[in-house]
Amino acid sequence: MLVGALLACLFSTVFSLRLVVLEPLKRLTSMMKKAEEGDFLKRIWVESDDEIGELGRQFNMMLARITDLVAERIDTEREKEQMQRELVLKAQLSEKTDALEVRIRDLILLMDVTRAITSTLELDEVLAKIADMVGGAMGFNEFAVVLYDEENCEYEIATTFGFPEGIDLIGLKFKNDEGIVGIMHQRRETVLIEDTAKEPRYLHFKGARHDDGSLLAIPLIYHDDIVGAFALTRPRKNAFELHEIWLLEAVASQASMAIANASLHRQTVELSLTDPLTGIANRRDLQRHLEMELPRAERFENPLSVIMLDIDHFKHFNDTHGHPLGDEVLKTVAELLVECVRTVDTVARYGGEEFTVILPRIPKDRAAKVANKLRRAVASHDFPGAETQPNGRITLSLGVATYPEDAKTVEELLHAADTALYHAKRSGRNRVIGYTTEMGALDEDIPRPTEPRAAG
Repeated sequence: MLVGALLACLFSTVFSLRLVVLEPLKRLTSMMKKAEEGDFLKRIWVESDDEIGELGRQFNMMLARITDLVAERIDTEREKEQMQRELVLKAQLSEKTDALEVRIRDLILLMDVTRAITSTLELDEVLAKIADMVGGAMGFNEFAVVLYDEENCEYEIATTFGFPEGIDLIGLKFKNDEGIVGIMHQRRETVLIEDTAKEPRYLHFKGARHDDGSLLAIPLIYHDDIVGAFALTRPRKNAFELHEIWLLEAVASQASMAIANASLHRQTVELSLTDPLTGIANRRDLQRHLEMELPRAERFENPLSVIMLDIDHFKHFNDTHGHPLGDEVLKTVAELLVECVRTVDTVARYGGEEFTVILPRIPKDRAAKVANKLRRAVASHDFPGAETQPNGRITLSLGVATYPEDAKTVEELLHAADTALYHAKRSGRNRVIGYTTEMGALDEDIPRPTEPRAAG
């Protein structure tokens, strides 16, 4: 009985020990393994207030703290990632904003350039404004505008901006197959040379510019015709950015239109003021020059002489040889007259076979000498068909008048010279006669220069 009681007591103790101690420990150990594997969300079920229960509660508190730390770390990582994304977006936004500001600035500048270069039809003013806007406002030093002469197949530098002192490029010419401009002409598109030292076809503006760097050549094309080019250099490699090239090409597009229109305007003006047969000034341009020169002579108290001349027996020449050969005589006479006077003088075809020469700051005696020089130049020239003329050669009759002694107005001056010419023809032709007041009193029947006169 005693042994049985002892065994029962022992069994009851072992069972209680297992229930009270071993099972909680087993659950605690299992939870620790799960925590070790990273599962911090589960908790131990605590049923007692003994040491094992207290150990379970402490373990649960530790798991809760670890869970909080993990959550904080996750939040921190998320915030960090969010911050990094925001920084990237801000950088992208800043980059796009800067690019947009540059683009807006370029567009505003393009509008200003367009407004400036299209504000006039005078070619010289257009070129000056292009140089000022591209070189000055846009900051492109070493900039040149080159115009294309289609008839001679060559480019000529018309204006420059910002080249070093001592480098004069105005008037420099390139054939359309020379250098980088030749490459641009062939391709009809922008040519960028990022390092001219490595480009053997770069001519250094035919030796005028010795340094290397970058070169940009942009064609000026209007209605599919090349009217010129922009040439820009910088004294360093890779010096032109893409947005600069885009802006310059946009300016070139506007400049080509402005240059083409100004060139057309110049041609129109020249045609309206130029005699189509001889290429010298016509009667309208003669009047314009006289209206400028006479007030200048009056202001500075200088003489102003006018020579009125006529080809002798020209009707006889036309009747004998026909108008085509007569036209050749008129063209040759015009050339001889231009060769015999100064660049400041004006030679004009007054009408038919009659010509007028304006001599600023020349008194009558010197004007008479000039007139005789003209007469001798024509008389000594070998004109085809001249042998059939009454005196066997082409000759001139010339009349000279001078402001202020002979006339006070443009109309009076022309009439005085024409009156002297009339007397030269009546006196036997092939001679020079200066105007006198007696001529005006005696010859009221002489036609005014505005009236038609019989040829010859």
